Amino acid sequence: MLDLLDIRTLAFTTIFFGLCFGLGLITYSSTLKKFKMVFHIGLGILFIGLAQFLISLRNHVNDFISIVIANELNIIALILIYFGLHKLCQMKFTISKAFIVTLLLFIFLSFSYYTYIDPSMKSRVAIISYVISLLCFLCAHVVFTAKLKESVLPLRILGVMFSVTAIIELFRITIDTELNNIIGLEDLHGIHTLLFFAALLLITLISFCVVWIVNLQLQEELKNLSTVDYLTKINNRRSLEKIAETELARSNRNNQTLSIIMCDIDLFKKINDQHGHLSGDSVLIQFSDLIIKNLRKYDIAARYGGEEFLFLLPNTDIEQAVDVAEKLRAIIAGNTFTSTSTDTLSITASFGVTSNSDNSINWHHMVQAADSALYEAKKLGRNKVIKGAPKRTSANNLSVLGLNCAKNC
Repeated sequence: MLDLLDIRTLAFTTIFFGLCFGLGLITYSSTLKKFKMVFHIGLGILFIGLAQFLISLRNHVNDFISIVIANELNIIALILIYFGLHKLCQMKFTISKAFIVTLLLFIFLSFSYYTYIDPSMKSRVAIISYVISLLCFLCAHVVFTAKLKESVLPLRILGVMFSVTAIIELFRITIDTELNNIIGLEDLHGIHTLLFFAALLLITLISFCVVWIVNLQLQEELKNLSTVDYLTKINNRRSLEKIAETELARSNRNNQTLSIIMCDIDLFKKINDQHGHLSGDSVLIQFSDLIIKNLRKYDIAARYGGEEFLFLLPNTDIEQAVDVAEKLRAIIAGNTFTSTSTDTLSITASFGVTSNSDNSINWHHMVQAADSALYEAKKLGRNKVIKGAPKRTSANNLSVLGLNCAKNC
C-alpha cells in the first residue's frame, strides 16, 4: 500500500511543511520575548525542510550539497529542536558542546568518506538513521520527564511521536536490503514512504504542541498575576479572600477556630522618604521572605496592601495566634534589613489578632476586628501585638482605621 503513494509528492509536502511551519514559529517567537526557545525550534523545523529540499535535488546538484550538507542540516535541526525543548520545558541542557561538535564532525567526515572514497548508500543511511534515532529518543526523554503540570498532554503527544520516529528510523536499517540500488527519490519505497509520513506528522505536531505549551504557560502566568503579589511573590489580597472564605467555611463546618493576624510595618513611609522607594521595595521583599520562613507550613500569608500583610491561621485559637504574632514581632525587631545602597535598616511591625469566636462571624467581621486591633497597636506606640474580638456589623460600615493610617504610622 505504501508503494502506491507518490514519493515525490510526499517529499515536496515535507519540504513545504518544514519551511512554512519553521518560518511560522520563527515569526511567532518574535512576539514572545520570554519564549526565545520557540525561535530555535522553528529554526530546527526550517532546517528539516531545507535539508529535504537539498536531498530532493540529488543528481541535479553536487553530491556534497545534496548528501553531506543536507544530512548535516538534518542533525543540526534536531539538535536545535532538542535545545529548544529543554528551554521550553524549563530544564537544563544536558548535552555538552564537545559532544555536539564531535557528532557534527562525525557526520561530515563519514558522509564525505562514503560519498567520495568508498561510495555506499547503505552505510550513509545506517549512520544517519542511528544518529536521528538517538536524537529523537533524547527529545522524547526531555518531554516525557518534563515537570510542567499544565502541559502534560501536549508533552505526551510529542514524546510518543519522537519515539515512533526513532523506531521507524531503526526499522529502516534492518528492513530495506536494497539501499545501494537507490539513486533518486523515485527509487525510494516502503519504509522510506513511512518515514516521510512520520516527518510530516512530527513537523506538524512539534509546531502545534509548542504553540499549545506556550499558550498554557502564558495562561498560568496570567493566573499567577491575578493571585500572586508582583513584588513579594506571596498571595495578594484577591487570592487571600478567596482562600479565606473556603477556610472559614471549613472552620465553621468542623467547629474549629480560625485566626487571622494583620501586620503593618511601622513608619514605612520614613524608609521610602529617607532611602528611596527601591529600598522600600527591597525591605518588603525581605520582610515577606522572613515571615514565610517563620510561619507554620499550613499558615497562609498575603500582602494585603502597601506595607500591610495578613496571615491566615487555620485550626488556631486566638491565644495561639497571639503567640505566633509575638514570635514574628520579636524576629522582625531583631533582624536587620538591607537597602539598595547596602545600608542596614532596623524595622519593627505592629500586629492585630482576632479569631472567629462563633459560627455567625463572617470574614468581614474578622478583618474589621484585626484592623481595629492593629490601629490600637499603632496608637499605643507600635511594635506591639493587640488582639480584638469581631463585632457583627454591616460590611458597609467596616472600619478602615488601620488602612488609613498605614501610610502615616
